[in-house]
Amino acid sequence: MHKIILYTFILLFYTLFAKGFAQDIEHIPDVPDSILAPIDKLIDHGIHKALKLVYQERFEECIAVIDSLQKALPQHPGPYFYKAAVLQTWMAVYRFNHFLDDVDRNVEKVIQLCNKSLEINPDNAWTYFYLGGAYGYRAFAKMRGYNWIGAYLDGIKGLNNLKITLKKDPRMYDVYLGLGSYHYWRTARSKFIRIFAFWWSDERDLGIKQYLFSMKHGRYSQMESAVTLLSVYFDYHKYDDMADLLNTIENNSDINSIYVKYLHGRLAAKRNNWPVVLNLFKDIYAKLKNYKYQSVGFQVECQYWIALSYHNLGQDKKARNELALALAANLIRDPSVEIESTFESYEQILKQLEKLEDDLKISETAIEQSQTANQN
Repeated sequence: MHKIILYTFILLFYTLFAKGFAQDIEHIPDVPDSILAPIDKLIDHGIHKALKLVYQERFEECIAVIDSLQKALPQHPGPYFYKAAVLQTWMAVYRFNHFLDDVDRNVEKVIQLCNKSLEINPDNAWTYFYLGGAYGYRAFAKMRGYNWIGAYLDGIKGLNNLKITLKKDPRMYDVYLGLGSYHYWRTARSKFIRIFAFWWSDERDLGIKQYLFSMKHGRYSQMESAVTLLSVYFDYHKYDDMADLLNTIENNSDINSIYVKYLHGRLAAKRNNWPVVLNLFKDIYAKLKNYKYQSVGFQVECQYWIALSYHNLGQDKKARNELALALAANLIRDPSVEIESTFESYEQILKQLEKLEDDLKISETAIEQSQTANQN
């Protein structure tokens, strides 16, 4: 209980501080559609090449490109920043945590190089951009380790540096991906604290506008903004907007991600389109089953959606078989090597499996009773 009290205190303190702080980062520029953020000249070509590989899920090739940039420009924070970002994306998509130490090392390198660079040139907007992003990653890592105070302090440092980035160069539109995440998820994941901090406004719509701005005007954040916005629309229950964006993303040949397939499957389930759910989660499960880095928990969730699809399609025998496989896989799961879903904890997924198991038993009993009645 004392942890809950401490967490509540930290968040209340955070709301008091952040209320005034956020006023400087809520503005969205009014610029022509054709205008994009400036480039980081030294690494622009290599980073564009790497980012294309990320969204094709060619992660090893992507890391090789970034490693070559690190060797060519060992004092530039950009390649270290993007390596941390790519490794974090890779882990999040496939829900494993194999590269946590690598992410931490690259983040610390970014902070070290940026602080050294600011001693020489305190006016470089790119330095503040990379430093703000690095603190954001470090805040996330500390939050994952339940270091709430450390996460809070690094989060404030990250936001402060993004704010300075825009003061140094208001055209640094890639910043709005980070600001959109801050404004949306701060509200979306803080429903409990808003009971106490009743003055805390709902800033999810502002976050969405900032995602859209970054998607249109960012130089390096366009694809990331689009894919992340899919998650936001799903979380916010804006399914029509999600469907429109999903159509745009799936028509983009530069993006081929199982995470997009996963979100498509979740949207299809919300709309009771069970043939689509079945096919998508079969495809995802087939890829996960033989993947180099395993996440049994993700596989179990896929099997849940496959079983639920069969049940809703009237194929309960197949549903029971898939459910049995999922429950057996659960027994060998090692949570220490996994990352959980953005939307549900693994415990919630298990509860869904148990509910489906009960529903299948009820359905089987009903069929048996009906057959008995017909025979009589």
